[in-house]
Amino acid sequence: MKRRRILSSFAVLWAASAVKVSAQTTADQSKTTDTAEALAHRLGISLDRLRGFLIGSLLGDALGGPIEFSDPDRLPDDMPHVRQWKAGTKLTATHCETLARTLRLRGYETLRPETAPFGPWRKRAPAGTITDDSRHKIILLRAINRAIDHAGQAPVTIDRSRLAAEYLRPLRHVDESAESTAALDRDGFKPYRDAARWWAAKSIQSSPEPTPEPTPDFASEPAYPPERLWAGVANCSGQMALLPLAAVFPGKPVAAYEATYAIDFLDSDHAVDYCAAINAGIAEVLSDRHNDSDPDARMQALIQTMIQTDPYHYADIPFTERPFAQWLGRGRQWAELADRDPRQLFEKLEREGKPHFWWDAHFTFVVPLAIMHLCRDDPMAAMNLCLDFGHDTDSYAQLLGAWIGAIHGREVFPTSMVRHVERRLEVDFGESVDDWCRTLLNAAHRAEQQQLRFVR
Repeated sequence: MKRRRILSSFAVLWAASAVKVSAQTTADQSKTTDTAEALAHRLGISLDRLRGFLIGSLLGDALGGPIEFSDPDRLPDDMPHVRQWKAGTKLTATHCETLARTLRLRGYETLRPETAPFGPWRKRAPAGTITDDSRHKIILLRAINRAIDHAGQAPVTIDRSRLAAEYLRPLRHVDESAESTAALDRDGFKPYRDAARWWAAKSIQSSPEPTPEPTPDFASEPAYPPERLWAGVANCSGQMALLPLAAVFPGKPVAAYEATYAIDFLDSDHAVDYCAAINAGIAEVLSDRHNDSDPDARMQALIQTMIQTDPYHYADIPFTERPFAQWLGRGRQWAELADRDPRQLFEKLEREGKPHFWWDAHFTFVVPLAIMHLCRDDPMAAMNLCLDFGHDTDSYAQLLGAWIGAIHGREVFPTSMVRHVERRLEVDFGESVDDWCRTLLNAAHRAEQQQLRFVR
């Protein structure tokens, strides 16, 4: 009975959460940009690469969404179809130029016309529409923003309970007239909410927020141990949701790792190490100390930081090896052995990548990593190859896009594609990349002042 009362009370944290849509004048936008640039400079973060990092992840998601889990042999006719290339064909500068030029942001109208809990939430969704990979990021950014706004000038602590509380709020389209998303929201986030309710008691005790009327059926919803999430399969949930956290700790990879590890209730097993190490690498290359480096040097810094950042000493555990380091090494090795032959790399990934599911944590990491290495001189060509590989395309491409943006900056992405994605993010969810940058810069400022902590 006590637990039931706690769960019923906890419904207050998600019963009524409206999506905010803000409109600013040109002068306000200019002032915001100037403030962001000044704050980014003081924090030692490249604002260009921060924007590129966020946009790249969104764009990769939107590029991969329409063809997610399509049979690789039945991808659209204008895809590269690497598996049909003559054996031994190696990427040339001409190949890469063609791959980059033919990269397309596709609509869902014919490829995936219906809504899906983990796919598009709009029927016949237009090009630029995101999937669950980016909706998880919306939840993280809202959790950070809500915690900071509510705290005012007081110190802020964000833990798994706070993140869980945000997962228990409904996520809706701004425009509900064309398509109700209530069922899609319920089904798409149900596994995570089942785990989030496990943190109900702690959240109720720590939350200072006001209490609207609870939803009548909330107490009847299940609360399951987080270890049960996705049956304990080490998957890419954290990689989808928690990447933006890297920007809170520019140039501080250990802090980024520890903060990610602290609040990641979405991952089980060693998948937490994957997510935290990825964020450590991104945090490093977002630092403005890499402004004078070339993209190849930044990529090497990303890789080396991911390898070396191991504050909990996974590498020292006896009788085993750190799984993350094993797969990182294999991905780089396979790319080298393929010797610019993408067909050979694809075969290697599918044959020796050993995914139980295409969304296994190690696989959603090793696919974009290997392709980035294979095609390191042309990031947009790498993106097209990542899509052509097939399977969980949006999850692979969102991570690849995040890396590309963090390494190269915003300008590497075609302007028309960026506009499509930003437009859909605003129209569907009332969110903007500029707002995300502001939230993350504010969080980074607080963290630097030791006024924001991420704890387990």
